[in-house]
Amino acid sequence: MSMRDVEPLKELYIGCECMDLDHVAHLVYFPPTEKEKEDGEEEIIFFRIKFKNYFNRFFPPIRYFYDKSSWEDYFYHNHFRKVIIGIKSIFDKEYVRMGGILSCFDFQNKDLSKLDIFLSQITEKIEEKDVDNQSLALLDNERWLVYFSIDKQFNDDKFPYQLGWDQQFVPFRNIFGRIKYALKYIFGKYNEEQEFEITKSEARKLRGMIKWVQDTNCREELEWQLKKSNKE
Repeated sequence: MSMRDVEPLKELYIGCECMDLDHVAHLVYFPPTEKEKEDGEEEIIFFRIKFKNYFNRFFPPIRYFYDKSSWEDYFYHNHFRKVIIGIKSIFDKEYVRMGGILSCFDFQNKDLSKLDIFLSQITEKIEEKDVDNQSLALLDNERWLVYFSIDKQFNDDKFPYQLGWDQQFVPFRNIFGRIKYALKYIFGKYNEEQEFEITKSEARKLRGMIKWVQDTNCREELEWQLKKSNKE
């Protein structure tokens, strides 16, 4: 029985590796109606990301004032750092910040199979040529990109590779465009949840990345077990 013969999974919540309850990826799938199928409309999965939103207030929450280090840290990360990032994005048209501009996220290895099953609702079976570790970019609007990428964890010999995403500016070639959006970033407000669309081709690409992480980590785990047994 194929995935298309079972009841569609309409929602999936996945937590970040950091285990923060405010750091969640939410995927939503609306199965097409018969008319939409006849019209040949493309199936889409909506990918929503939630992050802690401190950018909409000048002063930190009251609890921060009881701890001087938290109070100072708040103003650095939510005000001073924004100015630095905005200026860098003006003078570097390919500016990419490690850890993302607004947020970043690392999938837990145990959740990759769930994500793969959810994405398989709009894609056929992936082939060997689809399996790779190249990054994938999703466009939110004219302002934001989400980059899915595979990173190496140097502190984990058993599962060294991890799939994650981070949020970056759309690269602007025009200096005036970069100035405009840098100022919007520095003085603007942000929603706690942002939405991106995953098309059929993007879902296929993402499933290939998941497969690469799972296969590579499996080989690395076998090698780790072998080294461990040899030492014993």
